[in-house]
Amino acid sequence: MANGVIRILALWLIASAVQAAEDFTLELSGGRVMDADITVFDPLTVEDQATYQNPYQPSAGIRHVIVNGVFVVRDEQFVENTFPGRRISSSL
Repeated sequence: MANGVIRILALWLIASAVQAAEDFTLELSGGRVMDADITVFDPLTVEDQATYQNPYQPSAGIRHVIVNGVFVVRDEQFVENTFPGRRISSSL
């Protein structure tokens, strides 16, 4: 029962985070529609794998990540030598 409640809360938090990111992006872009970056994940298995001792571990359950129309993660595997994005700086 507790796991079900935690998953529902997690899904709600994810939806809230996505909405906040969309609002923030629109604010930074002056309301212009911009190219989308897409992350496809399984909400039932997504989980952080990093630890303090080993911080650079990919999360479990992330199926695909597409940046500027280019796969950087496909079928849960990093695509080597692919860097289609650019860093975004903010004065926040």
